[in-house]
Amino acid sequence: MYRTFLGATAILMMIELNVYTATDWWWGAKDPFGPYPRIPNKDLVKKEITFAEECRKFITAPKDEWY
Repeated sequence: MYRTFLGATAILMMIELNVYTATDWWWGAKDPFGPYPRIPNKDLVKKEITFAEECRKFITAPKDEWY
């Protein structure tokens, strides 16, 4: 009985995860890919862009050749 209950629970949890991913229930509050709203704050975007520009100074792009 316990094994049947665990199997049914596991299947229901897999179905639940698929439904959450497909339909974005609860307005994105339980979204595995990030919180709602999906449009980020303008100040945060500016901060990330300036950080990326600073990182480009120190991190070089990989070369085409392996040797």
